[in-house]
Amino acid sequence: MKRAALKIVLLLMLIFQAVAFGGGPWTQPANRGYGQLSFTGILAYDRLFTADGSGITLNRDVTDMTLMGYFEFGVNDRLTLIGYIPYKMVKTADDINPNGDFADTLMAGSLSGFGNPGLAVKFSLIRGKVLLSGQVRIDAEIFARERNTGLRTGYFARSVIPSLIVGGGTSRFYAFAEAGVRLRSNGYSNDFVANMEAGYSFFGKLWLAGAGDILQTLSEGNRPADGSEHTGLYADGQEYIAYGVKMIYEISPKWGINGSIFSAGSGNLVPKTAPFTVGLYYKW
Repeated sequence: MKRAALKIVLLLMLIFQAVAFGGGPWTQPANRGYGQLSFTGILAYDRLFTADGSGITLNRDVTDMTLMGYFEFGVNDRLTLIGYIPYKMVKTADDINPNGDFADTLMAGSLSGFGNPGLAVKFSLIRGKVLLSGQVRIDAEIFARERNTGLRTGYFARSVIPSLIVGGGTSRFYAFAEAGVRLRSNGYSNDFVANMEAGYSFFGKLWLAGAGDILQTLSEGNRPADGSEHTGLYADGQEYIAYGVKMIYEISPKWGINGSIFSAGSGNLVPKTAPFTVGLYYKW
């Protein structure tokens, strides 16, 4: 009962929240910036969500780890440049799951490489108690893959993601929400994306927040099976509704640490294991 109540509270928070990383609708002041190095891990998962609720058991356990470099820089008070570079480390276990759902078993292996680095431009549209910003993000078709293991470090596609971000806050509270579309090349589905976040400051330096992520397909892709369904790594047609909690601790006016853990309530071709993230940031 307590677990169900917690899920209801977190889902209600989705109404008010959004956006990955640090920004929300706020643009950086001119010549000011924000940089972050983070680590995200999904350790040894063997089950994927499916849209019909039945789920998939993988023939091999999969581990997915990411080092992410992220930065924001204010060109002027209304225009911010954003960049990020993920470095992926993925692998499948040597042991075979006896209850795996696939008739054929791909080879075990490990793979490391960059995964769809990107650039974005965020621009302020309305400034006041409520802020509205627009953003256009482009993800590059840069990744590594192995066909015989089903491992890959990104999507075999370029992506363009225009979005709108709305939000506001005080010295103790903030809330914001972002919604947009992800348009992709090479026969991948086009998607609706939304990110949500709301936080409150305790003791001046500690922030606790509830957050949510939504990914839903708008048009089905026509990519052939390529092994990614054996691992849940960057498969076409992925969907999820996820919710989680974040912590931010301000070590000093410039330095801080943060962490988060998310869990998907439903999805398609995504792991049934919660990812966690820890990060270190610097502001100048």
